[in-house]
Amino acid sequence: VNDIVKYLEEQASHYRSGNIMLTMGGDFCYQNAHKYFKNLDILMEYVNANTTQNGFKMIYSTPSQYMSAVQKSIGALQNKTDDLFPYADSAHSYWTGYFTSRPTLKGYVRDCNSVLQVCKHVEAQVNPGVKLGATSELLRLAMGVSQHHDAVSGTSKQHVADDYARRLAEGQTACERVI
Repeated sequence: VNDIVKYLEEQASHYRSGNIMLTMGGDFCYQNAHKYFKNLDILMEYVNANTTQNGFKMIYSTPSQYMSAVQKSIGALQNKTDDLFPYADSAHSYWTGYFTSRPTLKGYVRDCNSVLQVCKHVEAQVNPGVKLGATSELLRLAMGVSQHHDAVSGTSKQHVADDYARRLAEGQTACERVI
């Protein structure tokens, strides 16, 4: 508990309002979500039991609830319209540009989703006893993988982006055979 309070104190020094967004988790953290949230509940309970001493109250919140609390605390916020939303995952390690990077892959994901929806409609219209040969399954799987945060954000390495595109192309080809 002392470690999390120290961390919250450090984070608070970077915020204009008394509201701190403490994001939790990362890749593979929720493989045992029940255990993860149970431990988080215990941590929050201990911090909240000593709110008068440590000055913090922890709650679960949605992004809109958080933003509403911030606006109540400091007033209107400036709207950003350019691609400046840096993300730091360790000291001196910042990621920027993920809204505009790999636009071709992002466009291809959108296009493949359109093909997938048409393919699913065609499959739904076919008599259950008719074997199509090809199915939407490959494209469904490829679309699922392409929603990974490193895929859709454009932050993956080139060989990984190539693999996403290859999977989408194979799935799209199968769906075009169905259509």
